[in-house]
Amino acid sequence: LKEMNEDYVMYRKSCGLARSTINNDVCAITHFFRMNDIEIPLFKAKKFMPEQKKIRGEKPYTTELLQQGLKLLEGYAYLKAIVHFLSSCGARGGLTEYLKIKHIGEFEKDGCKSVLVYADTKDEYYTFIHDECIEALDYWFEVRKQKGELLTKDSWVFPQPRNTKLPLHETDIDSRLTSKFKPLDRGELINHRYDIAITYGMRKRWNLIAKQTPNVNSHFVEKMFSHNSRTHALDTVYLPPTIEQLFAEYKKFYSELYISKEYRLKIELRKKDKMIDENQVVNYEAR
Repeated sequence: LKEMNEDYVMYRKSCGLARSTINNDVCAITHFFRMNDIEIPLFKAKKFMPEQKKIRGEKPYTTELLQQGLKLLEGYAYLKAIVHFLSSCGARGGLTEYLKIKHIGEFEKDGCKSVLVYADTKDEYYTFIHDECIEALDYWFEVRKQKGELLTKDSWVFPQPRNTKLPLHETDIDSRLTSKFKPLDRGELINHRYDIAITYGMRKRWNLIAKQTPNVNSHFVEKMFSHNSRTHALDTVYLPPTIEQLFAEYKKFYSELYISKEYRLKIELRKKDKMIDENQVVNYEAR
């Protein structure tokens, strides 16, 4: 059995498969043996596995790429809403499998709403969506109502197209967006992976924008990003910020998460209005 496993790993390696794929096979075999009280040394077999290749999909989307992507989704209200949702809250695509209407809007302020991700699980946490996302989401709800669907607080935010009683799965989102985003330049395709991952690229963009914001509390950002702190391990358990404290950090950067040119122009107008107000105050005081 030991030699058979070593030969199997060598065969899978000769097929050009990645280390992670072969490792999944070895883990399955190991689990089978252990469940049947058979101890087989697999140290040598694991040494025969290929080297770990550079992980791809590490780059974030740019705002321009997402603008192009939304144009490709014209006529698909639910996909546009999903892109806006993931881009504004920074969550993983798997949140759709737990997300109901009642999990949105527990906290509202400045046109933004809170989102309870992975509700009723040990991994639940709070993040937020901004007004651009809320507009796309409201339109998606209106489309469903026009089709005769009765929406309640227990309705799925993103249900399966053919069965609204079931939530849309992350794999469904990936496959549908991959099909629609084919014209986008997501980088070089190597080993079936692009430089920009289909949904994680939105999550990485959120993280990049948040972390580049001056004076942002990175520990609170990690809470909204569903990450455990490695530099302050105890913060994972002993630092439970309130929704108000989390939003205070989200407020510092959410306008940079806007995708559409229309909403990004609002940022410029706000800055200009603020400068005008400040200049008026200075002139008044000078008088």
